[in-house]
Amino acid sequence: KGFLAGYSTKDDNIGNLKSTSYLEAMALVYSQCFSALKPGGLMILVVKPFIRDQKLVPLQEDTKHLCEQAGFAFLEEHHRILPSQSFWRVIYQKRYPLAPVIDREYVLVFKKVLS
Repeated sequence: KGFLAGYSTKDDNIGNLKSTSYLEAMALVYSQCFSALKPGGLMILVVKPFIRDQKLVPLQEDTKHLCEQAGFAFLEEHHRILPSQSFWRVIYQKRYPLAPVIDREYVLVFKKVLS
């Protein structure tokens, strides 16, 4: 068990999908969240950018776009500076010292509005 206790390593776990497949799967999740919420309901997400090919990928921007496509109105964004790097980020930084550092996570607030 250990570090990954509770998380599936199977291919059907959305967190294990790559790039386009991940975004497509999350678009479906956000669409289902929209269906489940009452009008005026809030969806609050915490997301963190990631590194691909030693470049920062701003997942918060993709997430805003997907949620708006699902029908949500974007209300606000907050961020939190991360107090430390994860074990995996530290290892990556040692291997690729010029790669950007992920130093924050984002809290995104959306509202279900009906037009």
